[in-house]
Amino acid sequence: MTSSKMVMKSLVFTLLAISLTLTPMIWARPLANPVGTGTAPCRAGQEVPAATITANVTCDNDFALYVGDCCVATTFVGNNSCDVLNSCIRAGATFTLPSLTGTSYIYIVAWSDHAIAQGLLATFKGGPHGTTINSGDPLWQVYATTQTFPSFGSPGKKKFRNFLNAQLDMACSGNLWTTPAVGGTNASGNVVPGGSGTILEPINAAGADANANWIWFQSGMAACAGPDSPFSPGCNHNEFLIFRFPASYL
Repeated sequence: MTSSKMVMKSLVFTLLAISLTLTPMIWARPLANPVGTGTAPCRAGQEVPAATITANVTCDNDFALYVGDCCVATTFVGNNSCDVLNSCIRAGATFTLPSLTGTSYIYIVAWSDHAIAQGLLATFKGGPHGTTINSGDPLWQVYATTQTFPSFGSPGKKKFRNFLNAQLDMACSGNLWTTPAVGGTNASGNVVPGGSGTILEPINAAGADANANWIWFQSGMAACAGPDSPFSPGCNHNEFLIFRFPASYL
C-alpha cells in the first residue's frame, strides 16, 4: 500500500510538472486571426494592374469610389451626387485609378433617394489582361451596411473613410459579402430586365460599356417587393451599400 501511494504521488507530481511546462507554451502561441477566420476569399493576387485604369461609373443616385486592399479602403478616388437629376445619372463620371497593386480591390459606396428606381452601372478597363470588367460580372460582391449615410459624411474626408473601414471590417469578419442583383444592360436603357422598369433616356449612360448591367442589393423586404425589385420601385434596400471586386483581374 505504501508503495502504491508513493507511485500515485509520483504520477501526480509528474503530471503537475508537465502542466507547468506546457502552459506558458500554449499561451505563447499566436491566437487565430478573428477577422481572417470569417473573411470572404480574397481573389486578388494576379498580375499588377497597369498604371492607368479608367473607370466610368454612374448611380441612381449617389456613389463614391475608393481603392484599397481586401478589407480596407485606403484611397478616395472621387464621387458623384445626382440627387434626382436624370441628366446627371445619364452623364455619369470618369476617373483614373491611382497606385494599384496585385492585391488591390476597388470599392464603390452607393446609396439612393429611395424614390422611383435605384441602381449602379460601371465599366473598368486598362489592365494588363486587356479585360473590361463591367458591373454585373461575377467578380462583383456587395455588402448592405443598413447604415444611413452619416451627417459628417463627405466621402473624401478621413472621418468617413474610417467609418467605411469599420463597415468593411464587419463585412469581412462576418463573411457577409453577397452577389449583387443584376438588372438590365446599359444598351437597353432600362434598370431592370425585360423593359418593365424605369427608362433612362437617352439609352446609353456615357462611358459605360453597352453590356454593363445595372446592379443593386436585394434586401427582400416586403416594403420593397415587386416584379422589378430591387431596381424599382424606389426603396431603401438596407443602404448604404458597398460594392467591390479585385483589381488584379483587369
